[in-house]
Amino acid sequence: MVLGCEVRRPERPAECHPPEGPVAGPRPTSKVHFLLSN
Repeated sequence: MVLGCEVRRPERPAECHPPEGPVAGPRPTSKVHFLLSN
């Protein structure tokens, strides 16, 4: 699960998001990552 990956490995977003970052890809996971960041 992508959400679990973000929660467990915040230091390794490459496994969940593309190398460009969550901002480069308009995906539902990027919104979750943004909420976790705030």
